[in-house]
Amino acid sequence: MESVSQHSSPFRVSVGGVHFFPTDKNPRVISVGLRGDVESLHALQLTLSERCRAAGLTAEDRPFRPHVTLARIKSMRGLPGLRDVVAMHRAVQLGEMVVDRITLYRSRLHPDGAEYDVLYESFLSAPQV
Repeated sequence: MESVSQHSSPFRVSVGGVHFFPTDKNPRVISVGLRGDVESLHALQLTLSERCRAAGLTAEDRPFRPHVTLARIKSMRGLPGLRDVVAMHRAVQLGEMVVDRITLYRSRLHPDGAEYDVLYESFLSAPQV
């Protein structure tokens, strides 16, 4: 991860558009999408996946869909109300952010929610072109 971050420059993405993930019909997550320089985000993800495979690790085979998770849906109870709230905020724009680091998390799922620990962090440090 260190070598990837040393060869990648920070970039900006905009955050907005509340939606269900992975699909509206089978929602498991409420999230917001990312726009802007998603090409740099895709390139970073692709490079990291290739390095994982080269190291003998299993990389995700599903297409990369950049998003920020807001909440997990544990039950379908209350889904009609959630659908209304998501529909009202589909066009909301929450601003921009700078992607300036790679952070590796360990997630541990517990009955009362997930626990996240930072295992590694590296700043994107290549000069901007």
